[in-house]
Amino acid sequence: MTTPPDLGPALDERLAGLPAVPAEHYLGAGRAAVRRRRRVRAGALVAVAAVVVGAGLVTVRPTTVADGGRVAVEPGAAEGRTLFLVPTSVPGLEGVRTVTSSTIPSWAEEYGNHGPAALAPDGALWIAPEVTVVRGVVERADGVVHSYGLEVRGYTTADGALGGPDALVWSFLAVDGSGTLDEPGRWTVDFDVWVEDKAEKTHGEPGFADRLTQFADDRSTDLVPGPGVEMVAQRLADAGYDAEYVRQSVAEVRLDGRTWFVLASGERVGGAFYEAWDPESAGVTDLAGFVTWVESGRGTP
Repeated sequence: MTTPPDLGPALDERLAGLPAVPAEHYLGAGRAAVRRRRRVRAGALVAVAAVVVGAGLVTVRPTTVADGGRVAVEPGAAEGRTLFLVPTSVPGLEGVRTVTSSTIPSWAEEYGNHGPAALAPDGALWIAPEVTVVRGVVERADGVVHSYGLEVRGYTTADGALGGPDALVWSFLAVDGSGTLDEPGRWTVDFDVWVEDKAEKTHGEPGFADRLTQFADDRSTDLVPGPGVEMVAQRLADAGYDAEYVRQSVAEVRLDGRTWFVLASGERVGGAFYEAWDPESAGVTDLAGFVTWVESGRGTP
């Protein structure tokens, strides 16, 4: 028997080696209309121009030009401490002070590893020198930035388990220092949904799967849909989790015209957790196929 993926070594193994800006910066995992009205996201799902150093740079004062014309805004004795300003007038990152460096500053690595993005000591958004930003989301509330979501290319974890020269990597970074890395298709191919899920959890609110459906009560195996969600079908399943999770149900639901599959796992009385997949990520088209996928063990990240 395996433990639930959010509670045991399965996720640790999956995310092993995913580095951070130090380690505490990366924490280990529909759309709510009310939340969308309340929380304005700048640049959601818009293309972000590649972060290219050496062209179209913003002039700062005092100016120290170094390394092929890049503007050094924080010169240091070691090259890795020198930060270079990169354009901030790109779609999705308007108004964000963005910097990079020739080598990796000590504050952006842990045990020799680094993430694709980090918060510089002065709060600027640092982008690793080998990374190209494909698109981004800046989450703001009342004009204050709370988090960044970036889709990048060119980043690889130290152990090679995530990323690669041409692979896409998703990076979520909250201003409180928490964050995570992921890859498209682990549970969703929708970057917007992925970022929203991480942002809501950072604010202590239910994640995306929790908002799709939940058990009717703390003893039931019946699932009830969340606001705006249509329950298409549901049934019992066995995901092979620890015996304490005796309530295991799966459901096919629809939100905003899109299909999602949910695995709900609960203790005999009380605690429960929920996982969601889109059809593309699970590789299935109906609930029967999802049950087979889950019970074969492929539903465990």
